[in-house]
Amino acid sequence: MTGYDFTRFDSDFTDKVKVQAYEASEVAMKAKRALNKDGKDYKDDPDYKDAKYWFIETTMTCVPEEARIWMEYYMTNAIAYGIKTKNLDWRTKFLAAWDIFETL
Repeated sequence: MTGYDFTRFDSDFTDKVKVQAYEASEVAMKAKRALNKDGKDYKDDPDYKDAKYWFIETTMTCVPEEARIWMEYYMTNAIAYGIKTKNLDWRTKFLAAWDIFETL
């Protein structure tokens, strides 16, 4: 799923309810650790770059507070997407949103 597709993806409500138990900073730490296992930087992943580009593109006209809300939405959706599809690419999408969230 491309970053653009992901900005259009909306998981169902039951998956989002499961997400509420996660602490975003802890999920980010574990996702970074998992992606950096091979000594590669997760920021070099094309999926990460694509997702980050689209997240910035969709929120560039927002005020910082609104952009933070969108990043929270994308992080929640990334985890719900991972739960629903069992794909591990949710981590790059989550980290792209997390890195933007941290800078706001």
